[in-house]
Amino acid sequence: MSSSWCGIPLMENFMTHVFNVGGRLCEDDNGTLKYIDGVMHSFDALDVDMLNIPDLEEMAKSLGYLTYSVMYWLVPNAANLKFGLREIKQDSDINELRNSVVENHCVDFQIYFEHPVSVPIITEGVEVM
Repeated sequence: MSSSWCGIPLMENFMTHVFNVGGRLCEDDNGTLKYIDGVMHSFDALDVDMLNIPDLEEMAKSLGYLTYSVMYWLVPNAANLKFGLREIKQDSDINELRNSVVENHCVDFQIYFEHPVSVPIITEGVEVM
């Protein structure tokens, strides 16, 4: 599907956004980086040309993940997570993601979230019921 802006044809690049949330990145004994204890959620048929950081954050919140410490995208056709993950911190990172998935004719792309670790508050003398 295409549209135009001021007479200039625009291409819409609809792709599935695959979110990996609730887990953490760690290396196994062989040095392979893995995302463990997480779950995958897909958002279908979203226009990658409209992609931005606030929308990605809102999508994660809609899944119940209100905070994150780091957000990554996985380079298409990467051999593994260790060499394929790229941090998303600013608009230029989104532009790199968009260009990569469009150039590689992807139908989906992967987003990974690392979440802050909660530190329990220990109080003495308070009975827990």
